[in-house]
Amino acid sequence: MADIERERDKLIQLDFQHAVRAEIGVGNWINVCSFPADGPAIYGGLVSPSNRERVLSDSAWDIQYGAGVPGFVSYNREHGWEHSYDRFGDPERPVEPFIRARTFHGVKPAKQEVSEEFRLFHNLWEDPVSGNLFAITQAGNLDSVVEFRDGSIWVRLLWLRQYLAARNMLLVLYFESRAWSPEPLDRLGLTAGEREAVEGALRYVTIVAPWTFSEKGRSFCRILGKKLVAGVAREEVVPTLGTRGGVFEEFIVGVPYVPMSGARGRSSQLVSRAGRTKPCGSPRT
Repeated sequence: MADIERERDKLIQLDFQHAVRAEIGVGNWINVCSFPADGPAIYGGLVSPSNRERVLSDSAWDIQYGAGVPGFVSYNREHGWEHSYDRFGDPERPVEPFIRARTFHGVKPAKQEVSEEFRLFHNLWEDPVSGNLFAITQAGNLDSVVEFRDGSIWVRLLWLRQYLAARNMLLVLYFESRAWSPEPLDRLGLTAGEREAVEGALRYVTIVAPWTFSEKGRSFCRILGKKLVAGVAREEVVPTLGTRGGVFEEFIVGVPYVPMSGARGRSSQLVSRAGRTKPCGSPRT
């Protein structure tokens, strides 16, 4: 009996359901992109708070890996075709990608890129060998912010949450996990069907069904869902006069400060009492 119970718990993936609640999107570092051959898939996107209820209205993924690239959207109107450019390729999609998958028709290796806006906001330096992203501290040291680990992409949660606060966005982490069992459903005390779980910013569905399509087993379970992660309080980053990262610009004391645009003189910069400007895109400890 104990063996059957363990097999049942394994099929319905109780350990993964616990991880969804307690581990995904939690901790100093979080996984924002992972598609292992034999484990749960995770993929992160960004959503406006105005679309929160829409995204949590069901458990399906709102964006697929590789989607969300700039392009044209065509509409067949009464007077003919209309073509409009969209930054993420689909104005009806409520989610924008945080990780971009890029392919080059096999001519060059495929690659993954973290959101350009996130990289620019924190002024991150990319290691050309590993692809890892670092902030440069005032002391000239490297502070790791994004790491590529065995096919997964991990991000320091503090830095990500401050970016979310600055943009007034939410992170949505999509996940999917599958399991098979050699035992039929009736022997495991299960019946085929779907069960939705909705807990605040978390929603997922557990699908249990018989399996006859391969030799993987006689029963199957799929967990599919999403979890929202909010930013820090916005006043913590607007502005942040912290001590991490950033390029400091000298200025002449007594000259009125005028916000500038551009890579080094951003409108988000403020004049400090020390007579320098500091970028607001650098987290505090």
